[in-house]
Amino acid sequence: MSTRNFIQEILKRSKTTYSTLQIALFYLFRVKKVVHEKLVRRHTIVLPPTPPSSQEDYFDDQQQQQHHNNNNNNDNEDCDGPARKKQKRQVSERLDDIMCCGRRMFLASLMVSSKYLHDKNYRNRAWAKISGLDIKEINAAELAFLRLIDYKLYVSKPTFDKWYTLLHGYVQKQQKQKQQQNTSNLTSCPNNSFSITPTSITKDNTTLITTNTSSCCPSIKPEV
Repeated sequence: MSTRNFIQEILKRSKTTYSTLQIALFYLFRVKKVVHEKLVRRHTIVLPPTPPSSQEDYFDDQQQQQHHNNNNNNDNEDCDGPARKKQKRQVSERLDDIMCCGRRMFLASLMVSSKYLHDKNYRNRAWAKISGLDIKEINAAELAFLRLIDYKLYVSKPTFDKWYTLLHGYVQKQQKQKQQQNTSNLTSCPNNSFSITPTSITKDNTTLITTNTSSCCPSIKPEV
C-alpha cells in the first residue's frame, strides 16, 4: 500500500475531523526540518545550506532551538557504564528510525493532535487496530513524535490563523489546477459530438441504435 492510500485509510477508519487534521499537519510542518536533517545524515548526503523562507522561519523557530538543545544534551552525557550507554544508543537509534518513517510520524501526529483537541479519544490500542500496527509500535511512534516536537503542542491563535491561511491557500490552488487540467483534457479530445442512427426495430418496437463516437470514447455494441 502506498503512503497516500495509507493516509486515506487512516483518516477514513479513524473518522478524523478537519480541525484535528489541520493541527496534525501543523505539527508535521513544524518538525519537518529536523526530520529532513536526520534523513540527510542517514544517507550521508552533503547538501548546501538553503536559506529558509519566512513561513518556515515563522513555524520552525521553536523546533530549531529544541534541536540545538538536544545536541547539547548529547554532548553533556554523564559517565554511565558501557551497558547503560549501549542501551541509550539503541533506544536513540530506534527512535531515529521511527522519526524517519513518514507513515508512523503522520499517525503519531494525528494521535497527538486528537488527544490535545478532544477530551474523548481513542486509546492507543484502538489506534493499533486502526493502523494494523502492534501496540508497542504505536507507543514508540507517539513517544518519538513527542520528543521530536519537544512536547510543545500549544498553538497560539495568531500562529493558527497564519497556518489556516497558508493551508487553505494551498488547497484552493491545487483544486484550481486540477479543474484547469480537467478542462484542458476535455477540450483536447477531438470530435466530442456523436451521432445516433436507427438501424432496426425489434418485434416489441424497441429501437436499436448505434453510436459513432470519437476515438477517445469506447464503442459499445448493442445486443440483438
